[in-house]
Amino acid sequence: MRDLDLTTLRLFVAVCETRSIARAGEQASIVGSAISKRLAQLEETVGTPLLLRKRRGVVPTPAGETLLEHARAMLGSVNRIERDMAAYAGGVRGHVRILASASVMAESLAEDVADFLQDPAHRNIRVDMEERVSPEIVRGIREGSASIGLCWDAADLDGLERRNYRSDHLAIVAHPSHPVARHEHVRFEQVLDHEFAPAAERVGALVVAAGLAAVGLRTCRSPG
Repeated sequence: MRDLDLTTLRLFVAVCETRSIARAGEQASIVGSAISKRLAQLEETVGTPLLLRKRRGVVPTPAGETLLEHARAMLGSVNRIERDMAAYAGGVRGHVRILASASVMAESLAEDVADFLQDPAHRNIRVDMEERVSPEIVRGIREGSASIGLCWDAADLDGLERRNYRSDHLAIVAHPSHPVARHEHVRFEQVLDHEFAPAAERVGALVVAAGLAAVGLRTCRSPG
């Protein structure tokens, strides 16, 4: 297969997102016929139809959806390359990209990064932080799209170098009449038979998942 050129991929993404060759052409200041020609060449290159032409526009085929996902990833990488090179041209001498879970971003990471950047020895280092859920963080590290990932240790870290960053202390909040309230300290597995109030969608689910993994994947009850 011939090399895919970035301009055609950008146009392909624009057509898929707008569902219209004409609107994509307006955005890129290119006539629709020129885009159609590029898309036809792209389909010839990959050897399969990528778009379905309908009365009110176009939609990607299953192959087109797959290419769209890859194209977005490729163009995102190109944008990062351009940004990173511009930073080096402006005096940056190092770049660290961090993927972190929501709880890490909210609690301690920003302060730790700020302290790091205040050191004169680090003034020419740029740090980018992006919030992701744990599986996406691990995937990003495996694929090389980030330098450092900060996530729950319950994630699948097999084959990756790991270091402890910080520890979280969890607290049970219960009514004074609840059986748990009689204890000054309680282990996670001791409360799994009680109902849990819904927690924050992302952080709460990860906390529960980590706790369940630690005690052998027992199930906990939640209010109906």
